[in-house]
Amino acid sequence: MEKYSSYNQFLDRLADMVAIGAENGADDAFDDIVDAFLVEEALPEIRKYTDYYWPLTFPRGVKDRFRRVIVDEYSQDNVYSFTYKVGYRNDYGSFNKYLNQVADIVMIGAMNGASDMLGGIYRSFRNLSPLPPARRHPRRLKVW
Repeated sequence: MEKYSSYNQFLDRLADMVAIGAENGADDAFDDIVDAFLVEEALPEIRKYTDYYWPLTFPRGVKDRFRRVIVDEYSQDNVYSFTYKVGYRNDYGSFNKYLNQVADIVMIGAMNGASDMLGGIYRSFRNLSPLPPARRHPRRLKVW
């Protein structure tokens, strides 16, 4: 079992693990979006869990900032502009609504990933077993 030199070091590790879970969940959501682009299908449905582990993984203010960052960054990306013009213009009233839908999908993916990691951590506590592995997805090359 892993040993930590201080309680704060242990808490830092748990926070890192939850952040990695969130990153992986967001990456999975982006992959689903790109897959929809590639096969020219509708954006994936938002797959929000009915319940999330405590503590609430994304307070309201964090969700709003997260959504704003995604919209701001991806409004500059030619891929999102192109996919909106050629495939999603009729589904969304504006480019901004389209980007907000993309941001919601990614935000829910991040929340789901963070909650999945918290669940693994809690199971480890309950079973008195080692903490679950927390590894970031390898960076992937863009295929489009």
